[in-house]
Amino acid sequence: MSLPVCIAAKILRIKFIIYENNLIIGKANKYLLPFAEKIFVSCSELEGVSEKYKKKVCEIGNII
Repeated sequence: MSLPVCIAAKILRIKFIIYENNLIIGKANKYLLPFAEKIFVSCSELEGVSEKYKKKVCEIGNII
């Protein structure tokens, strides 16, 4: 659901963040990772993120 909105934000040069609740990054978030300012995660053991994007990862826990 967020993929089209985030692509539109990138085209309009609006900064955005993404959130991953699982331990393995999803397809949409994996595609959006180069364009996002940060990726918030619920757990620091996120798999599927390359080393060059590790600096964008910020652990915040589960969103309530």
